[in-house]
Amino acid sequence: MRTIVVLNGKGGSGKSTISTNLAGYFANSGYLTVLKDCDPQGSSSAWLEQRSSARAKIYGIVANRTHIHSTRVWQHRIPPKTDYVIVDSPAGVDLNRILDSLRFANKILIPVIPSPIDIRASSLFIHELLKFMKIYRIKPEISVCVSRVTRKGPSYYALLRVFGNLGIKISGCINESENYIRAAELSTSIHEMSSPSCEKDKLDWRSIVDWITGDEPISLDKNNSDDKKVSESALA
Repeated sequence: MRTIVVLNGKGGSGKSTISTNLAGYFANSGYLTVLKDCDPQGSSSAWLEQRSSARAKIYGIVANRTHIHSTRVWQHRIPPKTDYVIVDSPAGVDLNRILDSLRFANKILIPVIPSPIDIRASSLFIHELLKFMKIYRIKPEISVCVSRVTRKGPSYYALLRVFGNLGIKISGCINESENYIRAAELSTSIHEMSSPSCEKDKLDWRSIVDWITGDEPISLDKNNSDDKKVSESALA
């Protein structure tokens, strides 16, 4: 079983969109998949509740609230022979509250929007996360996913540089697309939509899935990195 925690203390980075689309990808690929919603807003849980029974089954764990008629262990139980657990975490997360998920995590995927504010906030969060992991001796692999990209401007290349300097892998880049809004409305994932306009969006996930399943992620814009050097003033 592989556990992937989608995590960033900064709100609005696209955690629920990434969590639901990852769950949809693995379920649609034939894997027994669990979507664990730790966010009090319950976006992933609401998405799962509205999901059509005709689509590939995704098991849900509502970890954002307690039930008086069941124990926490029963509420958080994972079905036998589960292949993938996707954990959707809240903004402003107290890492101690999701310690159990982090202990069992194989991978931590951190979505970051390429804007100066998000880059700074996410850099600080990663520093705190690394210190937390050292204290509790947990060692999941960490990667950044560039989220909601509208254009590959200076902030985008600054993001690649900043997290590259921190030694954090960049596993992929998800472009802004109306198809994700449509997928959310239908309570499905981009990977289960047959529209030709979705094919380009589906390609964005290839390197992220490769990283999750164990293959090395591709180097984004590797061929152009020398021509796109961005000074630290890009974050000013």
